[in-house]
Amino acid sequence: RTNVTVRAELLDPVQAAATLRQSNVPTNLGLLKVDIDSVDCAIMRAILEGGFRPTLIHVEAYPGHAPGVRAELILQSGGTPPRHAPPGCSCAAIAALGRKFGYRTLSVEGEDVTLVLASAAAKANLNLRMQPGCTPSCGNFFCD
Repeated sequence: RTNVTVRAELLDPVQAAATLRQSNVPTNLGLLKVDIDSVDCAIMRAILEGGFRPTLIHVEAYPGHAPGVRAELILQSGGTPPRHAPPGCSCAAIAALGRKFGYRTLSVEGEDVTLVLASAAAKANLNLRMQPGCTPSCGNFFCD
């Protein structure tokens, strides 16, 4: 394919959406991969709040969070992490954030969470493994 562009870019959560716009990234991009090892949820949130709707989002969760717990690193004003804050973003927090923007969990493999835009899943007749009340935790699903 000739219409595929791959970029690796250092992103500041505050400027994430603006950086993508300046790089002429389409708002309906096919795949967004977030692997920051710290502010993954903040980057994902900023991009989605900025109007981007990738078909697939692949995020590496921090495996140290307890199953089913929504946990993420929240930056202080100025973009710095608080001292002694737990790193990264939990699988459950990634799934909850995705649901807020119309995504469903497609798969959880190890520490990797893949979300799919619900409208794209419906068009493709994807049979998602999770029921609406379930949230993933690395390697397992926990239902409410």
